Amino acid sequence: MTARKETQITVELSLASTLRTAEEILLKRIGATIKSIENNTIFAKKGMSFRSWGEDITISVSPRSATSSVLKITSESSLKTTLLDWGANSINVKEIVQAFQSVNVDAVHSG
Repeated sequence: MTARKETQITVELSLASTLRTAEEILLKRIGATIKSIENNTIFAKKGMSFRSWGEDITISVSPRSATSSVLKITSESSLKTTLLDWGANSINVKEIVQAFQSVNVDAVHSG
C-alpha cells in the first residue's frame, strides 16, 4: 500500500478543453512531466522533493455532457513502499482543483 490522495470534480468545459487545461495545469502549475495520454487519461510524474520521492499523478476525464466533464484526480507516491507522504499527495490534488477553479468558476468539488 502506498500513500495516495484522490478526488473528483465536475467542470463546465468540454472534454477536449478539459484535457488541454489539465495538461497545462500539470506542466505549468504543478511542475509535472507528462508520461502519456491515453483514452482521456493523463499520466504524469512529479519529481523528488524534500517531502517525497516523487508522485505519480493521474487525471481521468469523462464527458458529462457536451459542455461539462468529470475529472478523477489521483496522486500517489512513486515509491510504492511509502506510507507517509508528508501531505505531498494532498497538496498536488488541492492545487489541481484550485487551478481548475481559477480557470473555471463553475468547477465543483465532489469529494
